Amino acid sequence: MILPVIAKAATNAGLKMHLEGALAFQNVATSGIMQTLCKSIRATSWLTCPTLLLFCPMYPKQFFIEQFSDIDTEDLLVKLSSDELVDNAKAAIRDILAARGTPVTEITRLSKEAHRAEYKAIHGATACEYCTASARRNPVLDEGQRFCSTTCLYKARLSEAAVDLTQVEIELAAGKIRAGACPLCDNRTTPVEVRSHYTVVSVIFMSNYETKSKICCLTCARKDNRKSMLISFFLGWWGIPWGFIFTPAALFGNLMAMFAMRGADEPSEALRKEAKYQLALAALKKSEQIKNLGGAIGLGPR
Repeated sequence: MILPVIAKAATNAGLKMHLEGALAFQNVATSGIMQTLCKSIRATSWLTCPTLLLFCPMYPKQFFIEQFSDIDTEDLLVKLSSDELVDNAKAAIRDILAARGTPVTEITRLSKEAHRAEYKAIHGATACEYCTASARRNPVLDEGQRFCSTTCLYKARLSEAAVDLTQVEIELAAGKIRAGACPLCDNRTTPVEVRSHYTVVSVIFMSNYETKSKICCLTCARKDNRKSMLISFFLGWWGIPWGFIFTPAALFGNLMAMFAMRGADEPSEALRKEAKYQLALAALKKSEQIKNLGGAIGLGPR
């Protein structure tokens, strides 16, 4: 199985936790234990966990109605705009809101308004409104909100701008990027995608597993994969004990990345996220909501 290999190679503690959770849930997904566990976890927390979302599509709408029935209307409106929710979960929220008297034709508009208001809300006196880190010293202030850096302010406003984007707009933008020229070599022979390469470098008791992603064609991506494989093969093994674990995972991951996109005919989720980021950025520049903010920002708004 691929999951055990990746779980061992994960250096990020949060990612490792999610993968280990996926392994555990994989073993019980076909039994009644899964449903018992899910019912014991409040919807406000587990629906944001990527691990559990892998298995959410197997549950009917009624299951989500039971989970959401005690959540306030305002919180449900915010959740409805979340990309992480599966279709059955969104349908359940719509049914609950309709049953509470919310006009069906107004649910989408009210959801977007509530989501935008959430990004504008002031949640704490000293914490960053975007990443929740401390913003006590040298905070960046904007419209009464406090941020730890201009980067977090930038990302918060991008996220706010992305609320109004429709799935159709995102799909069209992602398809345009995919069918366009490679931003690195201007090649059009293979689809443009978000492609990753994995590198391991080890020294005695220290091992570093690094993942980098680029938007490029398959030819450019394979150059990065081959380079990462060479570095990992010659420099990855020399750490105890993780070098012997991370290096095979990196080699295998690069091999998979080199050939995984051959048959794909739709944009990946990562490319959709990048398309969403670009559309939100264009909307933000058009509104001139943020000025004179520099620096590189990561892929996609939250």
